[in-house]
Amino acid sequence: MSFELHVFNNRTNGSVIRRLSRPLQAGCGTMQERDLLAVEGFKNAVIEAQGPLFFVSTEQLLQRIAELSETARYVIVDFKRVHLAATSACKLILTLVHSMRDGEIELRFAEITNDGPLARISRARRA
Repeated sequence: MSFELHVFNNRTNGSVIRRLSRPLQAGCGTMQERDLLAVEGFKNAVIEAQGPLFFVSTEQLLQRIAELSETARYVIVDFKRVHLAATSACKLILTLVHSMRDGEIELRFAEITNDGPLARISRARRA
């Protein structure tokens, strides 16, 4: 298994987190997601991820999720602007999903398509 830790394998151009918000309401998403935000909005944290996900950038994202989970009930990660995800990144995200499965924090993902860079996560979550 490769974690892409080689010193010359740094392919990031900045922060993996584009924006962090704590919305009280939102006008996008499915009807169920909008209803959830309307009722529980003060407990929400939304992270917009961006760029390529490799081992290091995914670790940064997971660290931020962990920090937010101390005060939020729902953490929503929007992957709309992620254009590439290494195998190691998907494995780290799936490890987080499994570790949070029975906890008090609900982790939700937005903008993961069945044919996009995070398709592995979509397939694994359905299995």
